[in-house]
Amino acid sequence: VPQLQDLGAPALAVSSTLNVDETLKILTERARQIIDCHLAISGLTADQDWGHALHAVSLSDKYAAWRDLAQKPDGSGIYRLVCEANRPMRLTQAQLESHPAWRGFSKAAGAHPPLRGWLAAPLIGVDGRNIGLIQLSDKGAGEFTEADESILVHLAQMGAIAIDKIRLYEDAEWRRRAAEELYTLSHDVATTLDVPSLLQLALRHIGEVFATRVVVLLPDAGGNLVPRWRYPETAQPEPGEAAVSQWVYEHGQAAGLGTRMFPAEPTLHRPLIGSRETIGVLSLAPRNAGRLRDPGQFLLLETFANQIALALERATLVEQAHEAHLRMETERLRSSLLSSISHDLRTPLATITLAASSLLWRTGGLDPESQRELEESIYDESERLARLVDNLLNMTRLESGIQARKVSQPLEDVVGAALARLERRLHGRSLTTSFPDDLPLVLIDDVLIEQVLINLLDNAIKYTGSESLLELSALVSDGMVTVQLADRGPGLDPGDEERIFEKFHRGSSGLTQGAGLGLAICRGIIEAHGGRMRAENRPDGGAVFRFTLPMEPVPADHAAPHG
Repeated sequence: VPQLQDLGAPALAVSSTLNVDETLKILTERARQIIDCHLAISGLTADQDWGHALHAVSLSDKYAAWRDLAQKPDGSGIYRLVCEANRPMRLTQAQLESHPAWRGFSKAAGAHPPLRGWLAAPLIGVDGRNIGLIQLSDKGAGEFTEADESILVHLAQMGAIAIDKIRLYEDAEWRRRAAEELYTLSHDVATTLDVPSLLQLALRHIGEVFATRVVVLLPDAGGNLVPRWRYPETAQPEPGEAAVSQWVYEHGQAAGLGTRMFPAEPTLHRPLIGSRETIGVLSLAPRNAGRLRDPGQFLLLETFANQIALALERATLVEQAHEAHLRMETERLRSSLLSSISHDLRTPLATITLAASSLLWRTGGLDPESQRELEESIYDESERLARLVDNLLNMTRLESGIQARKVSQPLEDVVGAALARLERRLHGRSLTTSFPDDLPLVLIDDVLIEQVLINLLDNAIKYTGSESLLELSALVSDGMVTVQLADRGPGLDPGDEERIFEKFHRGSSGLTQGAGLGLAICRGIIEAHGGRMRAENRPDGGAVFRFTLPMEPVPADHAAPHG
């Protein structure tokens, strides 16, 4: 009766915990106290493997020397009979020593406390399968009785129910967390374009949910699988796994742990299958192999794998689309370049050839005015050819990564050089310049900035009438020098404020001579200086082009008066 009364306390204790080890610790300690013995041990089996870990050990002071006992049973001891039959077993010391299944602990005899009589009860799950046992030895007075056996069976049933409850809770909690991870992964797959970061995130989800090492293997150019992404980052597939992964990739079937193909492998290899073909292989090495053998969890893993395959396939399609776009853009630029060069080179060459042949072969001679006109045509068209070649060369330099050779110098000197080179073309045009007296030195590559000014002025000359006023000015604001060229021409077409800076784009108004590279080169040079360039229409007619150049501190001994 006192023993039955004592069962209430452990029942309350195990019902208040959600930890398997804590439950077994409570049951083992209370079983030893209620039945009054010196030794109590409990352990759990795994997948009908009677070799199990010792989860809880309770020893009286008599056995204090063995309180660190951690010897793992190998599944061959007498306790195996209890687990296999799922029935309690009670033996006196004499019965224990004479029992054919008792081997005196074999090799573990020196590490195991001695037994004096033995009582064991199985832990039976709700499905009727054995999940472990509780063993008692060395009763304080006399041998274990039938009443002791009944009490231990009650405690074992209590413990089994509690363990099943905890496992159900853990499984429900695991599924809830896995569902949250899957939802997060699905959202990330749908919204994230950074595939490497997305895959690292996906592998972390799988690694944490399934407590496993994860490796994604993708084929190289020769079709051989190589690891591309890992979780954790230090994870590496074992040498023997390569052949299994290659087989999975070639056959599109899962293999390894929990499958019919290569079932002895400790690693699960699952194909990542896209809409058209196998993309790669997902390799997992779980710490708890039983988790992946559960059909529900295996199905969840398959869902995760499908999400990864979707992300990889989307990345592949994006990359293919990008490559196709690059090929189309390259072809378009090539066609535009050839078209521009064929027209813009042939026209001045034809003019130069005609003028030169007239000067050379005209037998009757030319009057001085006609001769000068032909000579000016040759000069003008030669300059036009030189500008076209310069633009082509500058565009090549920009696309290969231009390096500006910046030196602190007066901006007015560069403006003056640009105006001098365009003196003939500006003849007869109204041009004003406005620069503050205190304009500081700027850190620039004078050759490149001169080219910017020449291209802007050349553009204004081509797209405005001879009566249009050109205004070139500069001002200092917010640590930047802003240079602008304004005109009174027809202005920019609606929506062309950015397009005019694209390669080979030419405005619809005015003349269309040129390859459409001048403004693209201007923006490239200004950005290489750390500045910005933009264009807009003026409210009262015409267009204005502005570019900024950052001002950098200039040592005092470099400063010089200028104007």
